[in-house]
Amino acid sequence: MQISELRKRLKHLPMDESDILPLAFVGLVFGEIILAIGLLWVGHSVAEIAKKPAPTLVQRVDGQAFAVRDADRNYREPEVIRQLIHEWVAFTYTWSGKLPSVNTKDKSQSLADEGIQINNKRVPTVAWQASFLLASDAKSNFREAFLERLTQIPSIDGVFSGSTKTVMLIQHVSDPQLLAGETGRWQVDVVANLIFFDRANPSGNTIPWNNSYIVRAVDPPQTPLPDKASDYQQIIYQLRQRGLEIENIVPLQERKP
Repeated sequence: MQISELRKRLKHLPMDESDILPLAFVGLVFGEIILAIGLLWVGHSVAEIAKKPAPTLVQRVDGQAFAVRDADRNYREPEVIRQLIHEWVAFTYTWSGKLPSVNTKDKSQSLADEGIQINNKRVPTVAWQASFLLASDAKSNFREAFLERLTQIPSIDGVFSGSTKTVMLIQHVSDPQLLAGETGRWQVDVVANLIFFDRANPSGNTIPWNNSYIVRAVDPPQTPLPDKASDYQQIIYQLRQRGLEIENIVPLQERKP
């Protein structure tokens, strides 16, 4: 009975206003302690994340994995640019008059190249395929202009009849030079000879083919190739997957010593 009576008396004890301030102070101190503990925990978590090495591997939806490192969006390795230009020049201007081997039982057989029609004229199929590396957007119709100029090369019609073949002999590809005041745009100089072989010149007729190539960084393809991609789709995808395109080709100017 004594305990119950004590509880009743405590419930009816009057609460003085002077008692609220100490209670509020105690609550505030308790809240500050909890907040400090939370900040210490967050700081520790951030420090642990900072100590971890940056991710060095990404994997695409098609299963391909790539090692990566921090770089500017428009950065490209100089050697990647050099190799791309070297391969593109050789691929574009080497014409045998034949298409690549088709999926037949006899892999040694190749179909004759009928060419691709460009304004009532024709260009070799490999050159047309390679032209998908050239800029072609609302601001530039460089690809279309390039194909038009290609139809005007002397003796190009002989490629389709089988009487003419060409070989691009590349002598030098310069290191990419970043254009002044630009990001993601480079100039690559190529010194080469385009050699025509025909009945009149069985040993070859050589034409100097020295040009400067203006290359810019672009976004590579974001979606993988479909399972039943055509040969043309595969070639175009391979050309564009390095994230580069050629926006202009101009004659290489002779440099003064």
